[in-house]
Amino acid sequence: MIINFIDEFNRIYLSYTFGGNHHPKKLFLESLYYFIYSDDKEFYACSKSIKDVQYIFTPEGN
Repeated sequence: MIINFIDEFNRIYLSYTFGGNHHPKKLFLESLYYFIYSDDKEFYACSKSIKDVQYIFTPEGN
């Protein structure tokens, strides 16, 4: 399952990915994506991020 959060310009700025194969009744946060966009007003309509950060999690705590 993926949950996206959008900003006021309808761009995804945060995305969570959950998986359910680790525990039968719980979801596990497998990854998190954070997108960074330009502050320049000319690029508000552009959906391309200038940088993104991804965190990947394991059930072992890594």
